[in-house]
Amino acid sequence: MSIATAWRRIVLSATLLMSGTVGLALGTAGTAQAAPPPKEGVHGLIHAFVIVLENEDYTIVLTYQLEYRGIANYYQLAHNMFHLSKLKWIMEISLTKTLAAKHKLPVRKVYGKYGTTLLVQGKKYKGLQASVPREEKPPLVATWGGIPLMRNMEATLEDRPSRLYDNQTELVQ
Repeated sequence: MSIATAWRRIVLSATLLMSGTVGLALGTAGTAQAAPPPKEGVHGLIHAFVIVLENEDYTIVLTYQLEYRGIANYYQLAHNMFHLSKLKWIMEISLTKTLAAKHKLPVRKVYGKYGTTLLVQGKKYKGLQASVPREEKPPLVATWGGIPLMRNMEATLEDRPSRLYDNQTELVQ
C-alpha cells in the first residue's frame, strides 16, 4: 500500500468558472474535507508511517517525495492546485515523525539534521534532504519539498492505458 492511498478521495472535476468557461479544479471532497493521513491518532494527530521504518533515510525521503510529486503532477492543470498545500503539510509532518521514530529523536531535531533551503525557479523553499555517501561517486541525495503548487497550462496528461494488440488466446485447463 502506498503512502498516498489515504488521499485518493481528491478528485479532479470540471467546474463552471465565474467567467462562464469550464475549468479543471480539485474537487471539494479532497480540499475542504481531506481524507485522514495514514494511521491517524485518537486526537486527530498525524503519526509516523510505520511500514517504512526499516528503510534507510534516503529511501524514506525519496518515497514521500515521489508520492507527493506524482499527485502534484497529476493535478497540475487544476486552477486551484494550491489546495494541495494541506496534503503537503500532512505528508511533511508524517515524514518528519517517521524519521523521528526511526532515530528516536524529537521532530525539531529531525528538521535540524535534515533541513535545507532549496532554490527552485528562483524561489527559496524549505525542505529536507537525506543523502547516502558512495565511494568514488557523488552521493545519492533525496529531497523533500521544492515542488511549486502553480498551475501549468502547457502540461499534457497521458491517462489512456496502452493498448495491447494480441490476436491469440490462451486456454486455461
